[in-house]
This record gives sequence, structure tokens and C-alpha cells, in this order.
Amino acid sequence: MKRLFIISLLFLSVGLSQQKWNMEFMREYGGVTYAPNSDKPYTGSVFSLDSLGTKKEEGKYRNGLKDGRWTYYTTVGNGKYEITYKAGIYTLAVFTDKLGTDYTGSPITDEDEDEDEQDGTFLYQDEDKYDFSKYPMGFGTFKDGKPDGLMTGWYPHGQKWREETFKDGQKDGLWIEWHENGQKRLEGNYKDGKQDGLWTYWYENGPKKEEGTWKDGKQDGKHTQWDEKGIKTVIDYDNSICIRTKFGEIVVVLFYDVAPKHVESFKLHVQNGYFDNSIFHRVIPGFVIQGGDPNSKSEDRTMHG
Repeated sequence: MKRLFIISLLFLSVGLSQQKWNMEFMREYGGVTYAPNSDKPYTGSVFSLDSLGTKKEEGKYRNGLKDGRWTYYTTVGNGKYEITYKAGIYTLAVFTDKLGTDYTGSPITDEDEDEDEQDGTFLYQDEDKYDFSKYPMGFGTFKDGKPDGLMTGWYPHGQKWREETFKDGQKDGLWIEWHENGQKRLEGNYKDGKQDGLWTYWYENGPKKEEGTWKDGKQDGKHTQWDEKGIKTVIDYDNSICIRTKFGEIVVVLFYDVAPKHVESFKLHVQNGYFDNSIFHRVIPGFVIQGGDPNSKSEDRTMHG
């Protein structure tokens, strides 16, 4: 009978030590966590729930400090983080997005000192302190303080919004962006920091918006554009130039067969950057806009025109 009593006490002790506590009832003093009604640092499993009863996190403590693998679940987007602690300290996190893709890196925020000069692979949030209930804003690798390789970003609700490729800090390789609803927004390639090859753009509801090729960062050949009603316009950039302003783009068609020397001279000035940063120094609504004067780059308006 005495032996049976001792065995029963042993099972009771093991059962209590394996109890999984809701963190709502745990108490922390001096950075050390204690179970309710206990004066000893807690060792064992814990979990926490949100207001809807959904699991937020789960893990283990050892002598009052987080230890071993912890899992944190994002409030939106079906994402999760898995982090391995040792005596309350961690360095890396594995983030899994809603597609099941893993991203392993060091969590950092805009409050981390010299974050732009750090080297390594990072999960980034624009927060004072990294919040494991939220998706990262971005993920990527930095080398010599510059982005290098694939950089990934997400919207707050978990939809991926970009995949960008860098080489030694320059855009180089495939570049993809998505609208918030998951529809692709654009896709194309960079080479040595300049747009190169075929680029395609889409409207938020799915149809194509524009498609055409680029060479050395400039539109090349024929580009096709569609308005929201599906009406198509073809622009031949071999026989036209594009004026980019803060209000949008203006495409100017050149008539080589009518004025070949004038067209060649004009295109040469464009290629050399002669007109870059000049302004429309004369604007008469409904009648004319006049630009191209290199003197208009000066803030002294008496020199314009």
C-alpha cells in the first residue's frame, strides 16, 4: 500500500510538471517568468489565445526563460514564425507565409541601429519592436550594406506585393509586383540597374495595361497599351520619344520621312540628356505648351525662353 501511494505521488508530480499554462495567468518579475502561486522560475509549456480563442503562440520555458522552439501565428494571412531560444535569447526566425514558403533571417526594425549598414539576411518590419503577430514588411540579404539577391515584400494582410532581384545594390534580374488583391501588377527584367527586355503591366482586375520591350533603360520598338475598356493603342518608340513629367507621360511621334535631319538631331539631343530636367517655360491652357530650352533648368526665370 505504501509503495502504491509513492507511485501515485510520482505520477501526480509528473502530471503537474507537464501542465501547459495559458500565458495570461503567468507573471514576470525581473525578466523571469513564474507560474501562478509559485515562487520558482517556471519550467514547462505555455500558450496564449487571442480574443476569438485562436492560438497566438506556444512554446516552453526553462528556469523562467524562453527555451527551445517557439511558434507565433500571425493574426492575418495564415503566416507563422518559428524561433529557437536559448536562455531567452534568439538570433534567427523562420517565417512561413500563407503559401508555405519559408524565409529564414534575423528580425530587425527601423529602430535597430545602423540597420542600413548591416550584412546578412533579414526579416524587416517598420515597427519600434518586432511584432511576431504581423507579417514582415520585407525579406532579403544585404552584402556590404547593399541589397543582394532576391528581395521579397508583403502587404500587411499577407498578400505578396513584390519580388525584386539585386546584384551588388543594383537592380539586376527578374522584377515582379502584385496588386493588393493578388493580381499581378508588373513583370520584367533589369540589367545593370536598367530595364531590359519584355515588360508587361496589368490592371488590378486582371487585363493587360501595357506591354513592350526595353533596351538599356529606354523603351524600344513597338509598345502596346490598352485602356480600361480594352481599346488598344500601339506606340512605335523607334519613331517617337517620351517626355516624362510628374503629371504623367507625353509621347511625341517623329516623322522621319518628312524631316529626317531634324528628327536625327532631336533624337541625338534626347539620347545625350540635353533636355533632361528642363521645364515647359510657356504654358497657355487649351493652346500650347513650349519647352526644350536648356536655360529653363535654371531657377532664374529671366533666362527662360
